[in-house]
Amino acid sequence: MKIASKIRGVLPGCIVVGALLLAYVPHILSHNVRSHDFLKGDCYYYKTMIVSMLEDGDLVMSNNIGKGIDPLNGFLALGKDDDLERLVPKHPILLPVVSLPFYAVLGSVGLLLFNLLVIVAVFLVMYGILRLFYDTWIAVATSVLFGVATLFLNYSYNYSPDAFSTLIFLAGLYCAFLRRHGAAGLLLGLAIFAKLPNLPLVIVVTGYVAWDLLLRAEPGRRAHGMGRFALFVLCLGVALIPLAWSNQALYGAPWIFGYHREITAAGLDDHVGNFNQPFVRGFVRLLIDGEHGLLTTNPILLVSGVGLACLWRRSGRAELVVIGLLCLAQLAFFASYDEWNHSHFSNRFLMTTVALSSVFAAAVLERVVRVFAPPME
Repeated sequence: MKIASKIRGVLPGCIVVGALLLAYVPHILSHNVRSHDFLKGDCYYYKTMIVSMLEDGDLVMSNNIGKGIDPLNGFLALGKDDDLERLVPKHPILLPVVSLPFYAVLGSVGLLLFNLLVIVAVFLVMYGILRLFYDTWIAVATSVLFGVATLFLNYSYNYSPDAFSTLIFLAGLYCAFLRRHGAAGLLLGLAIFAKLPNLPLVIVVTGYVAWDLLLRAEPGRRAHGMGRFALFVLCLGVALIPLAWSNQALYGAPWIFGYHREITAAGLDDHVGNFNQPFVRGFVRLLIDGEHGLLTTNPILLVSGVGLACLWRRSGRAELVVIGLLCLAQLAFFASYDEWNHSHFSNRFLMTTVALSSVFAAAVLERVVRVFAPPME
């Protein structure tokens, strides 16, 4: 009986993994994998960090980017020594550090395998989040549907820092919902390390954790809640130490990021200042632009919009509100971003919003199932 119970417990997750692999693997194999053309845009420079670490034991990338590539093309940063001959990464180093073993064993193809595992893991985590609100098979169906009918299918053939940071953030959010506050703090801190634009999302989750522990708790439990919140903040701070250390080592101060020291032919450029687009226009464009709009390139998200109207009476509404706020926060952050359309397909900056939108689409699927397959009396 225990064995059967364990099998039933892991079976839904195995179905999610199997269904996604049935879609992702043929998609990947339909490309010329040996060409390494999955290393698009920033991906090449994340890989080059690994090459620099393995071959030189450092993160000076000027001698690793390859012949014919202009080091002043805006993809590298000026280090703390201001030496143009020793340019360092502009992007965070967590993804290369974690995926380094895959490259060491399998070369560039190992990074493709790593990316595949990351995206499958994203929807395993989303399955867990969906199970907080829906029954098993609604959660399974929605996870698979969003895994194969959104931009994630395209990005399965990639080495995506956005998918990686989405995974870490969603894992932290899931732990926060489960009230595993130490793990949540660690993962959310690492999510910031993985990609700085996760900071507004982490602030939203931190607000939720504070409300849950300090305001929602019964008066007699508030001292306990304060202790749990202190644990969350402590773990969040501990997880930020590697980020602060790498910033200090590369750029000269814990609060300086590679984006602050982007180097181009015109000189030093503060990439953090590249938020100059009109907010309302940018917000609308993120949704309906023909090539990069979320709704135009992921039409299944229209179902998520319908699902919002189905959820106002659902129990656990506070967590659903948090998910909605996270989606809005990410859209709002990138609405004014000058390079909002720098994705080879759809909008990679909004992967977290796409994944979390599945929670709202599941409400529609649940209603459909109830209509066509009502419970037996």
